[in-house]
Amino acid sequence: MAKIIINKSEDARAVIKKIENSESRKIILVIPRQSVFGEEVSNFELLREAATELDKEIAIESVDENMLALARANEFEALHPLFEGGAQGKVSDILPAKNRGKASILRRQSEPIHHLEVESGGSSEEILADEHGHSEEVYEPVPPKKIPPKRIFYFIGGIIVLVGIFFAGTAIFARADISLRFKKTPWQDASIMKASIDQITGTLKAQIFNPVKSATPLFPASGKSQVSIKAEGRITIFNAYSSKSQQLVATTRFETPDGKILRLKSQITVPGAKIQDGKIIPSSIEADIIADKPGAEYNVGPIEKLTIPGFEGSPRFDGFYGKIDSQLKGGFVGVRQVPTAADIASAKTKTTELLKAAFGPNFLETISGGLMILDGASAFEVTKLTVDPTTDNDGNFSVLGQAKYTAIGFKEEDLRAAILVKAREQDSNASFESINLKYSKIQPDFKKGTLTFEVDSEGVVTPAFDPEAFKASVLGKPATEVKGMILGLPELSDGKISLSPAWISTVPASAGKVRITVE
Repeated sequence: MAKIIINKSEDARAVIKKIENSESRKIILVIPRQSVFGEEVSNFELLREAATELDKEIAIESVDENMLALARANEFEALHPLFEGGAQGKVSDILPAKNRGKASILRRQSEPIHHLEVESGGSSEEILADEHGHSEEVYEPVPPKKIPPKRIFYFIGGIIVLVGIFFAGTAIFARADISLRFKKTPWQDASIMKASIDQITGTLKAQIFNPVKSATPLFPASGKSQVSIKAEGRITIFNAYSSKSQQLVATTRFETPDGKILRLKSQITVPGAKIQDGKIIPSSIEADIIADKPGAEYNVGPIEKLTIPGFEGSPRFDGFYGKIDSQLKGGFVGVRQVPTAADIASAKTKTTELLKAAFGPNFLETISGGLMILDGASAFEVTKLTVDPTTDNDGNFSVLGQAKYTAIGFKEEDLRAAILVKAREQDSNASFESINLKYSKIQPDFKKGTLTFEVDSEGVVTPAFDPEAFKASVLGKPATEVKGMILGLPELSDGKISLSPAWISTVPASAGKVRITVE
């Protein structure tokens, strides 16, 4: 059986066309309210004739009672989608009229009918007239109003949604606040402590620091003097002669292409060359050189190649040579600014202060790694102060300074833990709510790596309590049970639990919704 749905705008011709195109012999036509097809009784007559001609069994389905009445009047099976087995009653039934007598006239089925509908007193009357104008009235009762299934579904669904929102809102906004206050006991103690770099029982673990700093500041020279200064610089010496190394003594001469002599300031050893595939790959080494004579004319460089006069006449003369990449400096003869004794003394003092500042708080914090370095547990020592009285073109001389800072430190948390051990000798459940430490009589021994000091501790002791562990233990539990757990905490002075919204009676299962405050 096929079901054909008729549009409101389709007339009898369009409906019959759909029936002709259907391969099914049994067809249900679904006709909506206010359909063009239902406006004329003649459309049903045409439909009946077409059904007979096409040998089709036609049933009419509609929610429009008028449409169903016309269908039954033309001998079609009438179906109402809201009632099982079709609409109630048939055309041949005797139907009571509201404002007339109890008798009704039954229409002869062979007579064509015309359809009118009038509204009266909230009920519907159907008047059927034959072709001679005689009217017969068929009254059908208005079926009782039923709540559409969709409306029932929406109503129940709405209730479910509201209930879901209620429980979801409760879960989202549920909170628990637990406030605790424990008994507090004052604490005072004075102890002699010792820290050592060795693992000795009864001592704190210590660590020694020995950072070194250097600086070469410039200072203005206030004196003047006739000076003769030799130029100085750096030279690179090559060995392209042999795979064996070659020692060159201090003052070894190097000659420039224009005949100027430069000398090594100290002894060096030139490494042997590399031999690869039968070829010599020169080796090299850098060294300090100084001019053979004073004067600005020796401020030479760069120079691509300098020879060694001492090797002249031997194969080594071509195999060993030098190269200057940067100009020599300092060569001078004449009157020049020079540092006075006062200049030098002042420069040394300022260099020392500069080195001390280099070991300031920021530097110590960087190297100590969070260790406690007490005042008096460190020492500053200047290991070198070398003055170079040679002045530059601006009249400045330099001081090379070097200093060592020695300190011994320990972790203050280790000290606090040691003091807590003493406190727990009196109360095994003790914990410090706060503690202040005052150090005195600090005595470091840098050679042995030990530190001895006295410490006065003053604070407040409370029972040991882990808020996070307690929070984990109450999650998801009834408030009555949690109250019992609170009352069971040792050394408790006061405690309370507050839940919100007001109607919940269980602590939320999420740790993020539970707050524990220790006063």
